[in-house]
Amino acid sequence: MRRSMKRGLRSILIPMLTVGLCSTLLLLAAAQDATAETRDFRANRDGLPVSATTEFFNMGSNPDLTNTAHHELLHAIGFTVVYDRFRNHVRNRNDNTGRRNFLRDPGDPNTLLAILTPPDRGTHVDPNETVNNFNQANSIMRPDQVVGQRMSNFERDILNAAFGWNGRNLRINVEFRGTWTDNQRAAIDDAVRAAQRLFNSDGTGHKFTWTVIPEPSSMAVLAIGIAVSSCLARRKHRKASQTPSA
Repeated sequence: MRRSMKRGLRSILIPMLTVGLCSTLLLLAAAQDATAETRDFRANRDGLPVSATTEFFNMGSNPDLTNTAHHELLHAIGFTVVYDRFRNHVRNRNDNTGRRNFLRDPGDPNTLLAILTPPDRGTHVDPNETVNNFNQANSIMRPDQVVGQRMSNFERDILNAAFGWNGRNLRINVEFRGTWTDNQRAAIDDAVRAAQRLFNSDGTGHKFTWTVIPEPSSMAVLAIGIAVSSCLARRKHRKASQTPSA
């Protein structure tokens, strides 16, 4: 009986601990490849963005969380081909690289505003190109993080071409999910203020809801996995101890 109990506990603990460790490794891999992910883009009948959700990865190890907040907020309010209004300005380049042009006037190839990366790198600008005397390496919408970069007039002109944010008095409401420190909230608030300044908004017009979520740290996930394993093991132990011997 005692041996079968140990075998039962082992059959529960090992898979659960494996899940916890795998979750940890997946989170660490995500942290190396990305600082955040924005999804659940929604637009109204006019094609104007009305909401999106951003999940931030391992914020405590991010060297410039404000940079990430600026970048992801720009995605949320329009810098993505997910939105029809943005995608309508995008045309494939004829250079066999997969890169794309963003045009101020979709019907006029001479109104180039930006050169975008191939689709497999998301909706970002190619940092190796210069457009209209602007070095795109200086854009916060490059695919990799450069500490200290913030949203600028370059991104303003692109989003104005697609959505005409100037004059709409964009109002960005933030919904914080999960646990945030004051410094982390400050990075989000900085991005919101910067966007409203960039588009000359007084915050009384078009409403956009930005939901922000902190991904649990890898150690937190591991702790949860161990806690669940322990709980299940105790339940199994109680059931085993209450079973009559054969």
